[in-house]
Amino acid sequence: MKIEFTQDIGILKKEINDVWDNSNFGHMSQIEVVRSGLLKCVTGYAQGHTSQCILEELKMISKKYQLTKKGKYWLYELYKSSNL
Repeated sequence: MKIEFTQDIGILKKEINDVWDNSNFGHMSQIEVVRSGLLKCVTGYAQGHTSQCILEELKMISKKYQLTKKGKYWLYELYKSSNL
């Protein structure tokens, strides 16, 4: 079964805002935190607890610290476009 995601970046930003709460990552934007967290996960690098929880709530990574189909989709989408 193939799952297709037709979300655009505006929907992603709304989802991020819904789970972001009062998190503060200094100079990094919310999209940069998600993008960096997905890359760290796929390459096996550790990340902070808060960013990991955000990705889990967004259903982009599993509790076993692996990318979900949604996470793979957004990893590709966020890195293929240089305007983010």
